[in-house]
Amino acid sequence: MSFLKKLFGKKEKIELQANNQQSKEKEIQKPNIETEKLIEEKENEGYTSLGRSIFPQLINTEIDASRAILDQIDPAYVFDFFEHIKVIIAIQSNGGSGYLTKEITNQIGIPKEEIYSTALRNLMSTNGGAVKIVNCNFPQPILKNIKRIMIGSEFDSSLVLIDGFLAQYSAQIKDETLVVSMPKNNILLVNGFSDFNGAMGLQKITENMFREDNPQETKLYPEAIIWKKEGWSKFPKGGNNILDMMGDFN
Repeated sequence: MSFLKKLFGKKEKIELQANNQQSKEKEIQKPNIETEKLIEEKENEGYTSLGRSIFPQLINTEIDASRAILDQIDPAYVFDFFEHIKVIIAIQSNGGSGYLTKEITNQIGIPKEEIYSTALRNLMSTNGGAVKIVNCNFPQPILKNIKRIMIGSEFDSSLVLIDGFLAQYSAQIKDETLVVSMPKNNILLVNGFSDFNGAMGLQKITENMFREDNPQETKLYPEAIIWKKEGWSKFPKGGNNILDMMGDFN
């Protein structure tokens, strides 16, 4: 049984406000008419549904599997996120999946900022209404406030972290500073920083989940990190007494 399955119990869904999601979508992803026209022209030249088939993806460049992906990508279209975590642009269509290679970017001639904006808008329009927060219900009392964020079934939950999406969810968690765990691309856990015991517990959970190997999951980041409206920062060191009380969970 995986570490995730051992820890997660019954989940309690917390509904998000639809109007918040819609307003955020409009705020982040306003269509660029010139870009839409250019992408449409490229589609007519043979790049079928390019504008509707590109999506963001998070990778850790320190992981071997991710380095193999980077070898395929035009480095100009790799965007910074946090430390070794980068945002890349994936191509997903009925014919398969791939990435923006130099050959593709040289031929389409679309600025990288516009490609990024289009990919993010595609993500919002595809899964913007499917984001939900659930209680993890860990059996340990100090973990009672940890929640999981999910973004539908087609995309990795970690994509919620891109471009300020967390701002609207911090109100749901009732804390302006969040401790964020993304040990795998498809696992996104959060806890309010004011609940420091729970925050330290989430750090321990992150380390354990990242160590666990599963060929069907992609590792992302081995530590919890801090999110505030001003940006991201490293999790503070200390609190070993709390971690010792929790044990190894294995």
